[in-house]
Amino acid sequence: MKGIAKIKYLRTSYKKSKRICELVKGKTAKQALDILYFLPQKPAKFLYKAVKSACNSWAVKKGVKFEDVDLNNLLVKVCKADKGPTWRILRPGFRGSPAIARRHTAHFTVIVEEVK
Repeated sequence: MKGIAKIKYLRTSYKKSKRICELVKGKTAKQALDILYFLPQKPAKFLYKAVKSACNSWAVKKGVKFEDVDLNNLLVKVCKADKGPTWRILRPGFRGSPAIARRHTAHFTVIVEEVK
């Protein structure tokens, strides 16, 4: 049984998020939440919520309360960050010419499974 959480259109870089996803992948949910809680990067806060949501999704599918779930028995099977759409905003540039400012977005997917 899997717990899946997807968060889309987050205002953060997907390249920076991929580095943090590599830290969490393959760890237990407890270890992943501890690592993400103490990381100072912006995508770590979003991934913390995604891992917690995936664990909660697993608990709902299993039919137990989230407080009763042992997070050491859940494994972060998939943790990935994909590129989302980019906003392009025109800003005044050199000598009044328009300059394009890009605002990147990312999509996060987290899947947790029970350790056997």
